[in-house]
Order: sequence, then C-alpha cells, then structure tokens
Amino acid sequence: MRWHQGMFWGRDIPQELCAEARLFDPRNLLSSRGYILKADGYMGHFKVFIHGDSFLEEVYRLTFLPEGRWIWTDKHGQGGGDMTDFYMEITGFGFRQAIFDILGIPPAPKAGAASMETVKLADAPQQGARSANASLLQVPFSSCLSVAPAQIRGLEPAVPADRSARPTLPVRAASKAVVAYLRGRKIPIAVTMAAIRQGFIFPLHDGVAFVGYDAARVPRWVVKRAIVSSIAPEFTKVDFRHSDKSFAPIFRGDNPESVWIVEGGVDALAVHALAKLDGRKTPSTIVSGGARSLSFLRPETMPPTVREVLAGARSIIVAREREKDAETQTATDAGHEKQAEFARRAAPHAEVSLWIPPDGQGKDIADVLVFRVMNGSQDSLSPLIWMWQ
Repeated sequence: MRWHQGMFWGRDIPQELCAEARLFDPRNLLSSRGYILKADGYMGHFKVFIHGDSFLEEVYRLTFLPEGRWIWTDKHGQGGGDMTDFYMEITGFGFRQAIFDILGIPPAPKAGAASMETVKLADAPQQGARSANASLLQVPFSSCLSVAPAQIRGLEPAVPADRSARPTLPVRAASKAVVAYLRGRKIPIAVTMAAIRQGFIFPLHDGVAFVGYDAARVPRWVVKRAIVSSIAPEFTKVDFRHSDKSFAPIFRGDNPESVWIVEGGVDALAVHALAKLDGRKTPSTIVSGGARSLSFLRPETMPPTVREVLAGARSIIVAREREKDAETQTATDAGHEKQAEFARRAAPHAEVSLWIPPDGQGKDIADVLVFRVMNGSQDSLSPLIWMWQ
C-alpha cells in the first residue's frame, strides 16, 4: 500500500507511526534553519544556539539517549519532550502535520484517492533499525489523536473545534534577523520595533510571527511567515496549531479613527510605513488572513479587540490586491467586497471603502511601499537605515 495523508482523515494515527516519528534525528533540521549544535562536554549532551544581536544565544538543549533517540528541553533544562514535540517547536506545525512531514507521508492524491482505505500497520514504511528501535520507547501515545482534515499541512479551520485550546509561542528569538528581513522589504526599523513592542510581531528563530490576542492579551491566532530560504514554499506561511482566525492580529496606530483591513502582516506594516512617508498619522490595521476570511467580522465570532477598533473608526479601508488572472481577481474581489459589507454592518457610523494598488505599482500594499521607496522616497527612510548600519 502506498501511504498518503488521506488515509488518516478522521482517524487516529497508529501508535507505531507516532513511535517512528519520535526517533527523528534533529541535526539536519537545525542546520538547515541556521541553528548551531555544540557538544556540552558530556557524551550525548548538546546545546543549541542561534545568532543573537551580537552573540550566540543558547535556546535549547538536546540529549541523545543510549537506546538511539533524542530528547530536548529549553536552555534551562525545563519542559521539552520527544522529537515530535521538538519538530513542532521548531517549525510551528501541528501534531499531525509534524508526523506527516517527519515520515515523508505525502498529501492525498487529487484524483482517484481511496482516502478511507483501511490502514494496515503491517504496510507501514520501514526505515531499517529505526523501526526496530520503536519498541524501546516507553512514552504514552495519548497525543496520537485524530483532528479535522483541514489542519493537515498548516490549513487550520477558521474556528478550531476546541475553542478552549490556545496556540503556544516558542522561545522568543533576537530581533536582528526579523528587522533585517523587513528592512529588505522597505519596512522602517521604527515601524518594526513599534510592532514588536505592541506584540503584533513576535520574532522567531527562522521567521516572524504575527499575533492576534483576546481581551486578556492571550495569543489566540499566530501566523508564521518564514524568513529562511530553505523552507519549502508551501510552508512560508503557517498558522500555529490551535489558532482561531477570528482573533485577527491588530497593529494599532496614532489615528484610531482610520482603520485598514489588509490580508497579511507585512501589509499592515506597509500601511504604517506609507503613512510615515507621507507625514501622516498611522492608522490601525487589522490582518484578515485572506480575502475570504470573515470570522473576525461576523457578529457571532467577532472578538472584543476587533470590535473596539471598529467602534472608534470613522474611515475603514479594505485593501484589495491585484491577482495574476481575471478568474482569481474576480474571486478575491468578491471576498474583499464581502469584508467591506460586514465592516459596514459592524461599524455603521464609519465610511467604508475599497482600495487597490495603482497600475504598475505591484500586487499589494507591501509592493506599493517598495515601489515608492525605490522611486524617490528613499530619503525619508535614510536616517533609520543609517541607525541600523
């Protein structure tokens, strides 16, 4: 039998596959993402470092056990667990997605897939001695639970089945790599640092997370954008497990009466950067996550954080994007118009309008910022660039 992810939709992952994944060797993963592994003076003990602002910063500790498996903790020797947990910690993937990725189980075929085939453990992929070592693991398998098929490969449902669950942020990384990445996209350092102070941005070791909170400032939706070139294209944007997309990330500005609704976190930063280029107060920006996202605007799922921002708005602008073809453009325009319609219902006192990038200035508002900076607005950013250099 040729294994694919469709076989596990609505089913528990077999314990034998969970055990196989726990035998994952993390060294190549760490190396590919810029981590540095150093022996800790004891056989089988290692420390994991990442480049900080001006030094190597220890972030994790690893131990290779005599029976042939790895375990991990944080730099203080606390928390941690097996390699499935570590893979989730490093990548931000959900449990099932991590299992599939570690074992190389491909997505279900697009056509002709018997997604509900009986899974026979005897047909599990064998990996030599690693499979033989699975019996050595004395670890409970309570985490081998079925979840909704939409969670596979980072596609989280708009509202998770268990609304009491929360996404967990990993150890915060130094901000240098994130600042450098966003500087490459013409985001001023002052804007990036303001976003970090607000908690809108959370620096990761191999990416940047944009975070949406509830009224108690508990993270409820965390979306990661990879900034490491080695990460596969389909994983450049991944929602953390247990994320609830109704809790849209919000980057608050100096002018609460002006609100923008944009698709991505970098778009929100670009709105602030463009306002500063024009010498205007910065608006508040709400990250929708995509043209079809509506849960953050629906009355039954709108969080208090979004409701508060819309209540103070006098102008709400929904940012459209220029798509690659007419069919895609029609679909995304319909989604953005729907967002504008829901915004009017949520804030009847505000003027709601749609915006699209001028011809020749790119796909989205982040591209418009790059166009502006590259075509005569560089002087406005030069003091901040000088500070970083």
